[in-house]
Amino acid sequence: MEVSIVLYLLNYQDLSASLEVLCEAVYLTVDPYMRIHGELLGKNKTMFGEACCKVIKTRNGQFPVGTLVKSSSGWRTHFISPDGKDLQPISFDLGSLSPSVTLGVLGMPGYGF
Repeated sequence: MEVSIVLYLLNYQDLSASLEVLCEAVYLTVDPYMRIHGELLGKNKTMFGEACCKVIKTRNGQFPVGTLVKSSSGWRTHFISPDGKDLQPISFDLGSLSPSVTLGVLGMPGYGF
């Protein structure tokens, strides 16, 4: 399977809608099942998966800048949530733990699904 990575220059101006949230990926999941489905994805598509993200710009009072969230945004560095309904805030103190633990220390298969 040939893999190519395309980088796009992103220019985020002001968020246009009233509840939009701009998130930056901190950690992405990489799980064994992705090999099978990834081949079916096709070219120029975003690889699916969970991500732990940090809110970097917001127009949504539920998600202040700096908030850690979990999302199904796939493999991208940044994405805009239209209303925050697709975000799960990390509501507990991680202390000295890495934010990657929010995705599971063993990934999705470690949860037993």
